[in-house]
Amino acid sequence: MFLFAAMASVAFASCTTDEKVFDGTDESNEIRFTAAQYSAQSRAEHDKGAAFTDDITIWSWYSGKDTKVIPGDVYTYDGTSGSFKDGHKYYWPTDGTALDFVAVPTSLVGSDYFTEPGRAADDGATALTFVIPDGKNYHSTNLMTTELVKDQKSGTIALLFRHLLSKVQIKVVQGKREASDARWLVTVNDIKVTGLKCAGQVVINQDWDATANSSTGCSWDNVSGSETWQVTDGAKALYASISDGASQTDYSSDETYYMLPQELVDQEITINYTVETDFLGNPTQPNTSKTYEKEIKLNAAGISQWYMNKNIVYTITINPEDVTEIKFEVNEEEWGTGSGSEDI
Repeated sequence: MFLFAAMASVAFASCTTDEKVFDGTDESNEIRFTAAQYSAQSRAEHDKGAAFTDDITIWSWYSGKDTKVIPGDVYTYDGTSGSFKDGHKYYWPTDGTALDFVAVPTSLVGSDYFTEPGRAADDGATALTFVIPDGKNYHSTNLMTTELVKDQKSGTIALLFRHLLSKVQIKVVQGKREASDARWLVTVNDIKVTGLKCAGQVVINQDWDATANSSTGCSWDNVSGSETWQVTDGAKALYASISDGASQTDYSSDETYYMLPQELVDQEITINYTVETDFLGNPTQPNTSKTYEKEIKLNAAGISQWYMNKNIVYTITINPEDVTEIKFEVNEEEWGTGSGSEDI
C-alpha cells in the first residue's frame, strides 16, 4: 500500500510536473492515458481509427476502495505523443496495488446533466449519473463517458469512450422512375417527429457498462415527457427539391439530433411533400402539382427501441410511379466504438 505524500489541498495545488505525487512509487513508471482505437473522434461525431482530442477529466481510486487517487484532473491531448497530459504526474504504486479509472469529456463536467462519479466506501462500487430534466433542450450535447478500467497495475490506460444517447438522422429519397414520358419534381415541405420522450436519468453501474441500453447493461430510467422534433436544416433556407434523374436524388438534413434512448410505441413521423409532374408538352396530359402528407409510426420501420451508442438513420423513399406510396426504412449501427484492444 502507498500513502499520499500530503492530504492538504494546498499540496496538490503546489505540485509541479517534476514533483513526486505519492510516496512508495517508482517515478520511472508514470501513469499515462490514451483513447482506445475506434473511440469517438469528438463529442459531436465519430471517425473510426482517429484520435480522441477533446480535453478529458479523469478520476481514479484504489481498486475496490473509496480512496480517491486522481481527484478529477483535466487532461489535454498531446498530438506529439498521442496521449493525454496533466500538470501533475501520477505514478504506479510499487507494491502492485491495483487502481480503477473513469473519464468524461471535460466540457460535460460543468453541464446541467452530469453528476461527478462517486465511490461507495463499503464495497467500492462506482456510480455516475446523467439526468435530463423535462423540457431541457439537450439535443446538441452528446453525453459520453468511458467504461470503467478496473484493477490495472501498470502500463498505459486506453480509455474507451461510449455515447449515452442515440444519434438519429432522417433522409428522403425519390425512387427511380422507369417510364420516360414525364419529369417529376418532389419538394419536401416539412418533416417532424412527435411524441418523443425527453426526460430521464442513467446511472452507470459498477461495471461502467455503457455498451447498450438493455437489461444486462446500464439503462435510462424514468423516461418520460413528450416533445416534437421539427426536422430543419439551418444550412438551407427551404427544404430541398429532388428531381428524377438527378445525380443526388435525396434530401438529408445536416442537423444532428441526440435522442434519449427510449421504447418506440406511439411516436410518429410526419412528412409533407409536393409532387410536380411535367408531361413534356403532351396535350392529353396536363401538368399537375399536388401536396401530400403522410403519418407513420416510427416502429413501423422495423426497430422498436432506440439504444444508447447507436447511430440510427431513417430513409423515406417516395415512389415516382405512385406518389401516394412511400417506403419507410431504418438502418442502425454501432456509433464509432470498437474493442479498444489497441492504442492509437
